Amino acid sequence: MNYRPMHRCPALVDRSILSKTRDVARYFIKVYIPPLYLVLHRRAIRKSVNVYSDPRSNGLLLMKNIISLFITHAATPIRIFVLPLFEQVIGEASYNFVRKRFNELSATFGIDVCHLYDSLSSLPISVKKSLTFPLDPHPTELCHKIYAQIIVTYLNKASNNR
Repeated sequence: MNYRPMHRCPALVDRSILSKTRDVARYFIKVYIPPLYLVLHRRAIRKSVNVYSDPRSNGLLLMKNIISLFITHAATPIRIFVLPLFEQVIGEASYNFVRKRFNELSATFGIDVCHLYDSLSSLPISVKKSLTFPLDPHPTELCHKIYAQIIVTYLNKASNNR
């Protein structure tokens, strides 16, 4: 059976109907999807931040076990670089639980922890807003460069303190 897309069958589909349908679909995607995405994304953020609010959460216990394995098998010192959520950097979500749990990990295992939040939170709001894509929480190229600068500075200070 030969398949031909509907838009290539002029006798079956009126092109003006396709055009109107396409316009309605574009309008719907442009107007309704971004707010829906943001609502769903914020729910996911609240859930991920809640992992750090309970010291007995499965996610935190798993992380402790993984860090313990790293320490027992590592030939070099372990350092943890905590990347905050964008919402934490711009002040829409708290970073306190995250800091508390990672500082506990640092004390328990005797490892260095670098909170990138400290450097990112002091950036101007215009820079903060360009750290992620408009409807995507992933870091932009600028954000990666800033992460790298923070990490290099931290590692240089750590090696000078030996």
